[in-house]
Amino acid sequence: MIYTIKNDSLTAMVSSKGAELISVIGAGKEFIWQADKSYWGRHAPILFPVCGRLLDSKYTLGGTSYKMGSHGFARDMEFELKECGEDHLSLVLKNNESTAGVYPFDFTLSVRYSLCGASLTMDIEVKNDSDKLMPYMIGWHPGFCIEGLIDDYSIKVKNGKTVKRNYMKPSLFIEPEAVDYPLYDGIFKLTEKEIYGEDTLIFSNIGGESQLLHNGETVLTIKQSDNLPYYAIWKAPYSGAEYICLEPWSDIPADGVTPECFDTRKMSRLEGGKAESYLFTVEFAI
Repeated sequence: MIYTIKNDSLTAMVSSKGAELISVIGAGKEFIWQADKSYWGRHAPILFPVCGRLLDSKYTLGGTSYKMGSHGFARDMEFELKECGEDHLSLVLKNNESTAGVYPFDFTLSVRYSLCGASLTMDIEVKNDSDKLMPYMIGWHPGFCIEGLIDDYSIKVKNGKTVKRNYMKPSLFIEPEAVDYPLYDGIFKLTEKEIYGEDTLIFSNIGGESQLLHNGETVLTIKQSDNLPYYAIWKAPYSGAEYICLEPWSDIPADGVTPECFDTRKMSRLEGGKAESYLFTVEFAI
């Protein structure tokens, strides 16, 4: 099912599958990648309960082994409509028989989209409905349309001096130790060579706000809540596809060597009955 919300500035469309944002149009311009499968067949998936890949696509918890694919399962599940107004809507995913086999928790994942002027805000709430500590990660993987060469684009972050960067290993897992990465006036220049060479660029300490610039002009601004400290940049390798993914994450993949144990690995955790909200706001330059 596709739902549409709109105001005087923007029209947004959201799919019940994955509660995925599939379109944002403002001033006649489409801002969200339209999922050309010859490059990348998604728009803006929500990542839960993991971001990135797990070693051998499995993890252990309490001595039991479970299988889970990259970025978790929420992006491929049907959400139920909770509320829909002219400029907002809410969708919900609860644990079920399908999730129990890969993630042994009772949970509620609620996603609310709302429009205000030229801005779209997404509020994701993770609630632990079980009585045991629940480990998880949360992230957003939006593909934003670009025009022409990626080398004409750059990212400007709020923290204008030095950010942190976790480098990608050849195995596509992550170096666990972040290093200082200096910026000039808060600008990170996008280049095909670096994106393709690294596959995914992962930064932190960006100050919670970033701008996508095209030849120095703002295309859009992303604001992310403090509990989303990581910022990933990705594009399908060696392709002419006109999009860039700018992704706020709560946590990142591990080193690809240490067995994935959810009892001990670095990730978010919720006590039974508790909930945590994650906010993303995108302001589009129209």
